[in-house]
Amino acid sequence: MWAGTREGLSYYDPATRIFRTFRMEAGLPDNTIVSILEDDNGYLWVSTTRGLSRVRATGKGSELVISCRNYDEQDGLQGKVFNVNAALRLRSGEMLFGGADGFNLFNPAEIRESKTPPHWSSPDCNCSIKPLRLVKVFAAIPCWKPPAGDGEHRAEI
Repeated sequence: MWAGTREGLSYYDPATRIFRTFRMEAGLPDNTIVSILEDDNGYLWVSTTRGLSRVRATGKGSELVISCRNYDEQDGLQGKVFNVNAALRLRSGEMLFGGADGFNLFNPAEIRESKTPPHWSSPDCNCSIKPLRLVKVFAAIPCWKPPAGDGEHRAEI
């Protein structure tokens, strides 16, 4: 069983009855975990106050380790800050995470890392940087602002 707290991502091992907590040192973008969803492949999608992370857990007991792939605005997210418990896994497998600047809707199965990242170089230095790019970016949906009126509104998704 997984739990998110302000101190990190915790796993409860029922065999030993011990919680094990993973923090930024393990690769998370922040220690404050606000929502957790699991996809069809067993990855945890963890929203924090500093971005979204795809977490893979391997091993058991004291051998349990996590690896993280962190996402932020450069990957197409609405922003780094996510809201507490503002996450939903749809029947389609898509995931919806709500943040301060809107929602992110994506299908985890469609997120792929590019095998050939774009090349960047500067004429001022004799170096090149090859950033990692995603083939599929997240759909960021801006916040809906209700029209002025009687205060009663309906939104259908």
